[in-house]
Amino acid sequence: MMQTKNKKEAMKSYITAADLLPERLWWGAFSVSEEIRLQTEEFRLRTGQPMELTVNGRACPVLTDKGPLLVTQEDIEAVLAKASRCSMHSREEELRQGYLTAAGGHRIGLCGRAAQHADGLLVAEPSSINIRIARQILGLGDRLLEALNGPGGFASTLLLAPPGTGKTTLLRDLCRGLSNGYRVSVVDSRYELSGCLSGTARFDLGRCDIMQGGEKSAVIPMLLRAMSPEILALDEITAEEDLAAVCAGSYTGCSFLATAHGRCLDDLEQRPVYRRMMDMGIFRRIVLLERQGQFRACRIYERREQDDKNHWIDHDRHFLLNDGHLAEQRSAQTQPGA
Repeated sequence: MMQTKNKKEAMKSYITAADLLPERLWWGAFSVSEEIRLQTEEFRLRTGQPMELTVNGRACPVLTDKGPLLVTQEDIEAVLAKASRCSMHSREEELRQGYLTAAGGHRIGLCGRAAQHADGLLVAEPSSINIRIARQILGLGDRLLEALNGPGGFASTLLLAPPGTGKTTLLRDLCRGLSNGYRVSVVDSRYELSGCLSGTARFDLGRCDIMQGGEKSAVIPMLLRAMSPEILALDEITAEEDLAAVCAGSYTGCSFLATAHGRCLDDLEQRPVYRRMMDMGIFRRIVLLERQGQFRACRIYERREQDDKNHWIDHDRHFLLNDGHLAEQRSAQTQPGA
């Protein structure tokens, strides 16, 4: 069963995300059972199509007494107006990357007609959006943190998983736990980790120093100079500039905790930025997150030797993460390839 505190937090997150919807869709969001609400990961809206909830990775259309709840273009425009506080122009930097971050840390992905501007592409006429519900699960990373924080201290760790598996939720809780014993600085470029566009963070990140907004490549050296962190945390390394900043920071003695997209270790070799990251040997551990039904599991890999940058060992440490309750599961699987 979900812990009472986390259950309340999960429902609060669902409510604040649903509040971005126009009234007609809002009623649809609350027509489903409480159990479904607690397990919903996204609201997906497509013009002319039924509104969908993503529940444990599966698409579930919202049905009413009159049939599917169809989405209109006006519905999508209303969501974006709420999320941007009626100032889309001021959010162009985010829009060029195909998303908006709303109050509460909810990330809204956009798709539609792209228009070329001087600074790059912009989704000029969105016809599809997905509202990814930001949640905090206190205690989610406690058991995993015990395994990562060994006698030698915390070594640089990469959280690897496909979209929708809970990387950011786990990263958020690991930051909170690590701040009890280390100086932790958080690069919150998209306002997702703190869940707040300005002022006090909505989510509990413990005693972390949080830098909101700004490009990772500029924020990382700034935090290294100003806050002298022992650990620097950031979500999604995606660009060469991010990697260069992380690499430079690694020479200062700072450890890093970051996330990356991928379904297995071999996926890191398929993208140039990740391949270079692995070749540089910045990370000593990789935590692979996997979906197992409504649960999330994680497996820890460690680099074999200091100079052996692309040979990883699965130490048979496999944990199930479920709302702060973690159970160890023995696994006979071996490392899937160097």
